Amino acid sequence: MYNYTNMRRFSIHFFILTIIASVMMQACDGLDENYSTNPTHRLSFSTDTLSFDTVFSTIGSATKQFMIYNHNSDPLNIESIMLASGEATGFRINVDGRKGSNFNNVGILAKDSLYVLVEVTV
Repeated sequence: MYNYTNMRRFSIHFFILTIIASVMMQACDGLDENYSTNPTHRLSFSTDTLSFDTVFSTIGSATKQFMIYNHNSDPLNIESIMLASGEATGFRINVDGRKGSNFNNVGILAKDSLYVLVEVTV
């Protein structure tokens, strides 16, 4: 026989789980399908050159930063951000809070920006 209390508890849990799943699915912004492919949409940068002045091998690493800006009204996809010679260069990069030497398909929302940190390691 059915236990009414267990069935009711199951129904309440199922209802709560359904609500949570619905909210989480709506939080996905679906940017994958909305990236602009317009060739006139360009990114701009806060600087085109990073200069690491005197770097001492006995005192930690030096870090510089620059910004990537999307001044367009549509989101853009950056296919690749990487160090030219990979990790063998003596540099490390951090793109919008993620460490690595190669980043693929980095999305940047309309009227938004990304921080890029470059660290020299000697």
